[in-house]
Amino acid sequence: MPQSGVAARFPSVGRWNVTAMPGGWLYVAGFGIRQMTAAAGTVAASVGVGQDSLASEDGLAEYIEKQKKLIGNY
Repeated sequence: MPQSGVAARFPSVGRWNVTAMPGGWLYVAGFGIRQMTAAAGTVAASVGVGQDSLASEDGLAEYIEKQKKLIGNY
C-alpha cells in the first residue's frame, strides 16, 4: 500500500525510507547513500540498502549464516 503525506516524499530503496543523511552525503536512487568528498586520495564511503527474500518462512537462520560468510569474505 502506498504511503501518504510526508513519508511518501522520502526516497526509498525496497522497504527502507531514507529520511535523513549526514552532511556531505547524497542519496543515490535504487542504491542508498554515498559520501561526497573532494579531498585527493580519500576513499568515499557508501551505504547500500536492499531487500532480500527468504527461500522459506523458516529460512532466516540459513540466510543469516550466508550473510555472515559473505561479509567474512571481505
